[in-house]
Amino acid sequence: MTAAHCVYPNNVEGNKAGDEITLLDQTITISTIHSHPNHTQEGTLKHDIALILLLMATVCLYKTLVLAVIAAGLNLLKQILAAMLRVLVHLVLGIIMNVTIILG
Repeated sequence: MTAAHCVYPNNVEGNKAGDEITLLDQTITISTIHSHPNHTQEGTLKHDIALILLLMATVCLYKTLVLAVIAAGLNLLKQILAAMLRVLVHLVLGIIMNVTIILG
C-alpha cells in the first residue's frame, strides 16, 4: 500500500509496473498498481491511496514482512518507553518541587 500521488501516472517519476523496488534486503518487481479510482491531483489527500501488487513468492515476502513488523514494533516500543520516561521525569520533578516547598 502506498499513496496514489507517488505512483505513475499520477506522478510521472513515480513507480510503475515493471519497476523494481527494494524492501529491506530484497529487490522486488512491481506487477501492477491500482490507484483509488476517485483520486485526483487537486492537492487533497482524499482517496490518496494505491495498492502495489508485487511479483514475489509469499514465502519470501513473509520473511521480509516479519522483519518489517519487528522493526516497526521496536520503533513503537522505543516511542512508548520514551513517553514513559518523560512522564516519570515529570513525576520526579513534581515530587522534588513539592518537597522543596514543604521544607522551604
